[in-house]
Amino acid sequence: MASAEEQLGGRGSALTGTVRVVCPDGFGAFLLAPALGELHDAHPELTMELITATPHIVHAVQAFDLAVIQHEPLSRRVQSRHLTDYLIRLYATPEYLETHPPLRSAENLSQHVVIWHLEDMLDVPQLRSLHALLPSPVRIQSTNLVAHWQAAAAGVGIAPLPQFIAGQDQRLVPVLPELEFRSTYWLALPREHARLARVRAVEKLLDDLVAARHDDLLGRS
Repeated sequence: MASAEEQLGGRGSALTGTVRVVCPDGFGAFLLAPALGELHDAHPELTMELITATPHIVHAVQAFDLAVIQHEPLSRRVQSRHLTDYLIRLYATPEYLETHPPLRSAENLSQHVVIWHLEDMLDVPQLRSLHALLPSPVRIQSTNLVAHWQAAAAGVGIAPLPQFIAGQDQRLVPVLPELEFRSTYWLALPREHARLARVRAVEKLLDDLVAARHDDLLGRS
């Protein structure tokens, strides 16, 4: 019914209505938000709702049109597929590294201030190998990836960060560059929304986005 209503109410190729996208804060702030201008120019009457938060956000938000998540969804309510992989590396400022003990291997991380997620709020299987390398307890913990980035860029400590974020920040340098961790973004769409033209337009935007940012996501930094 929604698809038929969309077609009957459409005017040419212009899209109207609202598309709600749920995604992790890093993906939403650093990848999706900067890419929304082209979509708005093509469809100025389309409203985008961008909800970003922790990896558990999809479980908390019941109504959405598309979701970018960090694990393959199991619900039969949605159809899902792989969107892109991305690399995570350790980053700090040169000033921090100069004023703290030498860092020659992952074992030396216990002598450093590490910035990471709250352990009891992070359930991303692909990040378990990374989490196992970090000292326990991690001294600075936050549910917000942007907070990790800003703390590391201010010289507070060492943070595992997506390359597409930290690789663009000239204040940060890779730490132990031989260490890299690969994680995945999955795209999930409720089955009843997947055929809507406005949802397909945003889905195409996401595909074009990760293709254009491939080197930032997966290239060497």
